[in-house]
Amino acid sequence: MGAKLASRPVPDASPDTPRVRCGACPVYQNARERPPVPNWPDDSVLLLGRVRDWPRTPGMWIADPAAGRSSVHLHTWQGQDTGVAVGWPDLAIAAEIRMTWQFQDQDGEAFWIVRLNPGAGQTAVHTKTYRDHTRHVLYAPDARRLAGVKCHGACAHEDWHLQHLAADLADLGGATPAAAPDLPERLPGVPSFSLSREGGATTIKHTTSRDFDASTMIVDAEAPTSPAVTAALLAHIARVAAW
Repeated sequence: MGAKLASRPVPDASPDTPRVRCGACPVYQNARERPPVPNWPDDSVLLLGRVRDWPRTPGMWIADPAAGRSSVHLHTWQGQDTGVAVGWPDLAIAAEIRMTWQFQDQDGEAFWIVRLNPGAGQTAVHTKTYRDHTRHVLYAPDARRLAGVKCHGACAHEDWHLQHLAADLADLGGATPAAAPDLPERLPGVPSFSLSREGGATTIKHTTSRDFDASTMIVDAEAPTSPAVTAALLAHIARVAAW
């Protein structure tokens, strides 16, 4: 306000008029740094953000606008509260996440927050198209085979989605498998996808959406079925559905 850009002359401006240098602006610097979400739980690829209104400020009808009227409480995909609350400014500039469209359920407003895996660029996805399907094979950076993926119909994903899925599976390493949880039929708030499991393979069906045509995707992971593998598959769905 009341200044001129250093790169643009301003007619009739006084020599004393200050010049704007965006690179020195703390708001600009903060947005460019794009820090991670504060206190993101370790090893979590997918979290459910629930919007929680702040209590009303004494003597006011609303919460203090300077402090923010609501925050986001982070839950696991199974619904457990992690005890971490995040402010909207932190989410707005956070690096390495994507968010799905907001939805409403019995507990209020919510949306999925999925991590972008920093190791995705080092994974490999080999794709071959056949007459009636497309086959992808996912490899870790060390060339370990992680999963075979077979798509019937149009592939309801892009290559980078599979790279992040591969990176999530690679991160499991030699973790001891735990008892497999019940596979949800759907990821709440994401109506275009449904899931089912037969043996060690998981089938993800996608109805026609704004981004992709209908598709059936069968994922056969090398790792034994476990909560971590389920989380990686749900994170894949959240990334595809993210805005």
